[in-house]
Amino acid sequence: MWNQARTSWTRLLLEGSAIVLSILLAFAIDAAWDDRQERRFEQETLQALKEQYQGHRVLLASHREGHLAIIRAVAGLIAACRSGTWELEEATVDVAMAVMWLPVTTELVGGARDALLNSGRLGAISNRSLRFQLAEWRSVADELTDDQQNGIRMVFDFILPYRTRHGVPHTVYTDFAAISANTPLDADQRLLSDDPAAMQRLFGDPEFLSILELRYDLLTHTTDEFDELIAATDAILVSIDASLDE
Repeated sequence: MWNQARTSWTRLLLEGSAIVLSILLAFAIDAAWDDRQERRFEQETLQALKEQYQGHRVLLASHREGHLAIIRAVAGLIAACRSGTWELEEATVDVAMAVMWLPVTTELVGGARDALLNSGRLGAISNRSLRFQLAEWRSVADELTDDQQNGIRMVFDFILPYRTRHGVPHTVYTDFAAISANTPLDADQRLLSDDPAAMQRLFGDPEFLSILELRYDLLTHTTDEFDELIAATDAILVSIDASLDE
């Protein structure tokens, strides 16, 4: 009787243990599956982020070069105001006048980064440093946007009204990244160089010089914002490469 009872309890214990082990095994399989899925999501997201930020890097480099072309044009005009003559060999005075008032913006589409943050799955990125970089990147980008908006306001609030008020030709030149004396403006545009007397009056006007100096200061500050955003973008790309599976 006692042996039969002990056998029954042993059998129940073994059966219970088998059930518990099967449940634990099922949990372990589910956890492993979830972990693989999470890892797959992370790797796919990292690849999408890499493509996005590589695109950002190319665009930022291009816009920075164009931005520097504007700075060179403004610097040439400042030098002309101080000396009374146009001396910049890199470009004609007409090209510089066309370039200096360009309102430039840099649009960086959110893409994979915004999708990741909006989904609330930033924690799927295992690299803590990268998570922080992704979360903070937009604030760095906003600094550049704010500076460019300040530049646009200056163009529309100061530069264009001045040119209209004094009859300065509103020449148009969009190839500011390739500013060159060998790249002429459209022949049908009214050019400052066609009126030497007007050019001398312009270069001798203290108000014009003050506008140029303010424009130059704002542009050089924007260069710093470009450099900071490019550095932040490069840092993200380094972190992504370190997180991607070989």
